[in-house]
Formats: sequence, C-alpha cells, structure tokens
Amino acid sequence: MSEASAFIGLLQSINSAQNILSSLLGLRVSAEVSGKIAEANKHLIEMSERLMAAQAENAALITRIRQLEEVAVQAKRSESALEDYEMKQVGQGAFVYAVKEGHNICEPPHWLCPDCFSNGHKSILQHDILFSIKSECYLCPRCKTGVQAEKGRTPGINDQTP
Repeated sequence: MSEASAFIGLLQSINSAQNILSSLLGLRVSAEVSGKIAEANKHLIEMSERLMAAQAENAALITRIRQLEEVAVQAKRSESALEDYEMKQVGQGAFVYAVKEGHNICEPPHWLCPDCFSNGHKSILQHDILFSIKSECYLCPRCKTGVQAEKGRTPGINDQTP
C-alpha cells in the first residue's frame, strides 16, 4: 500500500470516527459523556490537521528527492562526458583539454576551456580573430579565458603532445 493510500485511509477513518461521535452527541446523554465526546472530537480534528500537514510535507520531500536524483544523473552524465578528454599543451604555457587519442566522439574537432573543465563544465574554445603572427588565439565563450596556441595548431589535427 502506498503512503498516499495509507494517508487517505487514515483520513477516512478519522472522518468516520468524527461522524460517529457527532451522532452520539445527538442522543440524549449525560453532560459528562457529551463533554468527553466533544473532547475526543477535538482530538480527532487535531489529528486530521496534523495528518494533512504531514502529507503536504511528505509530498514536498518526494519532490525534493526527485530534483536531487535529476541533479545526480546530470552530474554523472557531465562527468562521463569529460572522461573523454585530457589536458594538452598547445603553446608556451597554454593548456587545453582535447579528446583523448583513440576516443571517438560524434562532434567536430574542438578544445575545451581548462578553467571551465576544472569546474565540471564543457565549454568549447572558439577561434578568435585577434591577429597574431606567432600564435592562434582561442576564447572561452563562458568564462572569457583566452588561450594562445602555437601558430598553425588547431583542434583535432595536431592534438598530440609535442
């Protein structure tokens, strides 16, 4: 039996008990018995309110659990996607993450930003039109990190470490 069904069943039982107590009040009984019935009815109403509050809290917790499970699945996907990359030096003091040798991915050749990569994000460096005689310039669209690769060095074609 699900928790929701159990809550509904309990709520129905409380309502039935309230109805029985209310009908007993209609009978001619002593003031003492009427007082006890009214007190029991008050307690049943309190229990009913607590039950509904617990049910609302339970629903909120179930929603939060689902959200956290989705976050965990996304984190695992991101982590597994980043496993296809390794750090490569592409210039004097310039590093990027490139697809590991022998790994086949269904994307065009590219390099990933080292700063974003270390934070678990896959951000593809974009070739910048900044003119330089000695280097190729790449820019991260996410964090604006710039990388200057050796002239003629481009993603995919010559990613092997020199």
